Amino acid sequence: METNKSNEPPVTYTYKFADGSTETVRAGENGLTEEVLAVLRQEDKSWAAQEDYQLKHIDWDFLNAVIYDEKHPDDLADHPFDLFPDPKADIEKILFPEEEEKVDKVEMMLIDIRYALTQLTESQQILVNELYGQCKGISQLAREYNVTHHAIQVRRDRILRRIRKIVAPGIKRFLQAPGGGSDFPL
Repeated sequence: METNKSNEPPVTYTYKFADGSTETVRAGENGLTEEVLAVLRQEDKSWAAQEDYQLKHIDWDFLNAVIYDEKHPDDLADHPFDLFPDPKADIEKILFPEEEEKVDKVEMMLIDIRYALTQLTESQQILVNELYGQCKGISQLAREYNVTHHAIQVRRDRILRRIRKIVAPGIKRFLQAPGGGSDFPL
């Protein structure tokens, strides 16, 4: 931006305080440049546009309910957020729909895995729980069962193959789904 010519009036900016008072500052005073004042004016325009938008799109029922709720905290009336038209509406799902898809995929895979676990024998389920639920090591389980380390490894590997076989169709669906599993955090 060009600097002010001496024959032009100085560039000013009027700051409005919250209490309603104002103060006018001039370019060249207190280290303020025309560029700084131009930025302040632009910020004012942005704030004005934002306030305009909010006033045009405000949900008065919701706002009134929030105010009432703040003034009457002991009232057991409906919470203001109950006024949303869809009680299942979730702002995170609206803002990040791709995350919901990932969660749905994980949930489907967990259902498949839970089903696969029900297809194991009781002793296989116990071993899976000890290995993965209780975080016991293979060596520790070998000592507890009084068998070799290799015997526990073989049992674990058989169980995992069985689970994979049952879960494979679900994994195939997951990988064929839009977006696939390439960016999926598993």
